[in-house]
Amino acid sequence: MIDNLNQDALSSGEHIVPIRGVNLWYHVKGSGQPLLFLPGGSGWGGDITPYIETLKLLEEARKVIYLEPRGIGRSQRLEDPSLYSMDEQVEDILEQKIAIVRKNLIKEVNKGIFPIIGYSYYEYANSLKEEDVYAALLYSEYALELSNLDMYFKRETSNIEFKQDFNVYFGVIFIFIGGIVIGFLVGTLYKRRKILKKRKRSKKRK
Repeated sequence: MIDNLNQDALSSGEHIVPIRGVNLWYHVKGSGQPLLFLPGGSGWGGDITPYIETLKLLEEARKVIYLEPRGIGRSQRLEDPSLYSMDEQVEDILEQKIAIVRKNLIKEVNKGIFPIIGYSYYEYANSLKEEDVYAALLYSEYALELSNLDMYFKRETSNIEFKQDFNVYFGVIFIFIGGIVIGFLVGTLYKRRKILKKRKRSKKRK
């Protein structure tokens, strides 16, 4: 849960965090914008160590969070097989990702910067958690990428570079706002189809 993400939760090293009642193990390496990395599958009894050894170059640009899902490696194993479903795994990932975004947003605010686009996506992802967990996961990724724009722009730039950066920034804003609009339209159409199906079923029963 978000409340479990304390000040040292994203510091380098190994950690265990309770997510939705399950203790998940993860290892933080590198520096920069956080990047959540997951191995494939669940319940195989393996661990993420081979990935850590082969993805060292990634750690030069990003703070990589190597997370072992429930049932893998050092994360908690569960007796009930139904608790390893795709939906359960996605909800675990969503909770962890939203917690990382929140941590990132707080860090930026403490520096005197308010990343309004990243915050907007963060709130939108939170609002979708109960209705559409997969859409929430998508928008939480947008929130993570836009919660810290330092990685995309240089601090000291000439006038020409500033104009170029502004054009890129404007393009990024346009693309992601377009993503929100498309996501909203898709969600609306999906809900309407559900309502129509329910009406058809109720008519057949009558």
